[in-house]
Amino acid sequence: MKVLLPIILLVLVSSIAWMALSGDGPTDPGLDGPRSQNATVPKDQDTGSANLVSNPNRRAQEPELAGDGRSNDTRHNAATRVIEQATARGELAVYVLDADGKTQVTNAQVWLLDRSSVALEWQGPSMNMAKHKRMVQDRGNQQQTDENGVAVFPNVLNGALLVRHAGHWGWKVWIGPVANPMQVTLEPEVELLVEVLDSNGKPVPQVPIAIGHNYPNELRTVVKRNTSAPTGIASFRGITPQLKKQQNSIGYAVGFAFPTSTNQVVEIDPDQLPDEPIRLTLPPATRLILHVVDQHGEPIKERFTMSMGETEHTRDHLGEHREIFRAIETRRVTGGSTRFDFIEQGVPITFKLAGLRDRRDMTFTKMGPDASADQNEMTLVWSDVFPHVYAKAMGANGQMMANMGGRAHIEIDGAKKESISFRTDEEGHFKFTVREPWVPPQNRAARIVMFEDGEQFDSEADLSFDPSIKGSSLGTLLFRVRPALASGIVRNAAGPMPGAMVRAQALGPNNNWTMISEAMSVTREQGEFLIRGTSKGGNIRLVVTAPRHKTSYLENIGAGTKNIVVTLEEGQDEPSAEKLANMKGGENWLREQKLKSQQMTEEQMAEEALRRQEADRVNQAANRQALEEQKRAAQNNKNNRKGGR
Repeated sequence: MKVLLPIILLVLVSSIAWMALSGDGPTDPGLDGPRSQNATVPKDQDTGSANLVSNPNRRAQEPELAGDGRSNDTRHNAATRVIEQATARGELAVYVLDADGKTQVTNAQVWLLDRSSVALEWQGPSMNMAKHKRMVQDRGNQQQTDENGVAVFPNVLNGALLVRHAGHWGWKVWIGPVANPMQVTLEPEVELLVEVLDSNGKPVPQVPIAIGHNYPNELRTVVKRNTSAPTGIASFRGITPQLKKQQNSIGYAVGFAFPTSTNQVVEIDPDQLPDEPIRLTLPPATRLILHVVDQHGEPIKERFTMSMGETEHTRDHLGEHREIFRAIETRRVTGGSTRFDFIEQGVPITFKLAGLRDRRDMTFTKMGPDASADQNEMTLVWSDVFPHVYAKAMGANGQMMANMGGRAHIEIDGAKKESISFRTDEEGHFKFTVREPWVPPQNRAARIVMFEDGEQFDSEADLSFDPSIKGSSLGTLLFRVRPALASGIVRNAAGPMPGAMVRAQALGPNNNWTMISEAMSVTREQGEFLIRGTSKGGNIRLVVTAPRHKTSYLENIGAGTKNIVVTLEEGQDEPSAEKLANMKGGENWLREQKLKSQQMTEEQMAEEALRRQEADRVNQAANRQALEEQKRAAQNNKNNRKGGR
């Protein structure tokens, strides 16, 4: 018996070990819990969860071993246990698979960023995919997938997830509840390679390459840009989802990001990008330095926009000949000079200058640089300027209005077209630019408003003439204090409200309310406001807004009315019918709502409002109850795990 006892113990230990490794043995309910569908690894994010059991014939086949010597079935089962434990704790389990969608990826770097902490910065106008990924890496919570391909994070409702491993990556962005676990299938980080060679077959660095819409032998509407590396290779990462998102029916192509005579454009298919680099042969090109000067030959020091491209000749719907400028590259220029490193020699190139308020946009078509020099220079004269109008401001007391800010409102036949800011000098002189053209018999006028210490002064000038290119003088303009349009106090239930915005509106030509320029006021400490201005349409409407209060409208107020009392109600404005229509199904829903409102009496509408309030209360109670049940279930699972240990 003493001899058989060690053998029996060895057999028992071996059996238990085999059962644990094969995944067919008994499971500890305290650790694993029930095998629920929600706790398994999803095969597809759109379909939620899926069973982890692989091919039923796998048992009869040779087991597929991972790097740690375990079969895929064993790794799947282990991953399921880790995921079940994480989801029971309310955490987010991230399950990372290789590009084949079958093999778990171990030691992958995973970053999760709670975007609610960087909401404003995330939505900034200068942000792009590269900056978003950099932000996630710099500020996100970093984990590494374990031997089962799983990484666990605290759950967030507004998140961005980045995964990187061995030249592959994955990316997820979401708002609201997300499928748990989250499956991430990695893709190659470098998806499209473009090789740039010269005529001798040598690589050329720093050549601009672009991916855009594929017109016949032309590249338009550039989607992505890059430049070739010292090896001559330009790599485009993550281009497939970006191109698919565009839903372009014309197709895509890759080519040089500057005009060429050869039009080397290679068509690409986002679903089947080539494994080998696309080769482009650089035509004879040289460097070009461009100088931009004004009509006096002085460099343009202000910051402006320069676009390089081609001029397309076409005809409009009437058969008239038209020239359309098509930009290939656009840049901001400061100091009057810029440099293009690659311009094909002897090819017509069009440059467009834009972005200055006192100058009209201009285009120049020039022949490409000469082959006789490695570097060429070219000067563009931006001479097409808008005319200036000069004047001198004098107050009603006969004093010059020095060092004051103002604004000129240009109107044509009573309709406002543009507003230009200016400031007077020490002697009251000022000038502004007239951009709106005058066509007889239109009536073009300038209504000019000046500001000083809360006071407003205004004057008018006739501009129904063609100003000289050198500038035209309006002489001395007399400014009078703008009359009081409306005054009063803004309150809420607690008393006077400082900081509320009060704006005045007048009836426009189409019988709709439009803002009166400069006719606004912010309430002071005791809630008082004073609006100055004039209304040509008779009575006005006041629009009063304040944070955390509903907007108030007061109509048919006579110009000059005093002691107006506005009482604001706390809360938020109800969305407009059009906005609700967009939220709930479009025009059909809006039409039904209008029809219902016409058929319902006031009593029925009140009953409907009460019914909606009750429905909202019931829904909120149900949501609270579901949340409490989830908390209790999580606590029970936690207690079970402790008991199992």
